[in-house]
Amino acid sequence: MEKCIFCEILEGKIPSFKIAEDQRCLAILDKYPCIKGQVLVISKKHHPPGFSQMGEQVAVDLVSFAKKISGKICQALNLLEVTFAIEGLDVKHAHGKMFPVKSREEYVREIKLPGQPAEDKELEAIAYKIRGEGS
Repeated sequence: MEKCIFCEILEGKIPSFKIAEDQRCLAILDKYPCIKGQVLVISKKHHPPGFSQMGEQVAVDLVSFAKKISGKICQALNLLEVTFAIEGLDVKHAHGKMFPVKSREEYVREIKLPGQPAEDKELEAIAYKIRGEGS
């Protein structure tokens, strides 16, 4: 297995700013945030990243843990809300990102939302493909 930055953080080899932890997950501040105060929720065991690849229990653990700490994060940072996304493109270790939302306007500006509108034909073709009705 290649060197994994999250495993090194979990082993204490790389310093981090811990927010919370339980038996299965660790929450730390993201060193490279899109939005100030962004939190990483990391599986304590090395599992494949990406929502479609990780085991169901790993996904449940990440979401459940993020939900447990979301209220505390909102209160401490005076947020409107916290959004959560399961990740896996940059670091090959099961994790999610909690994005602090102070206002809808700031969130849209920082995360670059919304995207450009898609054409109905394109949406229809993608939907057919996912449902297995087209090629």
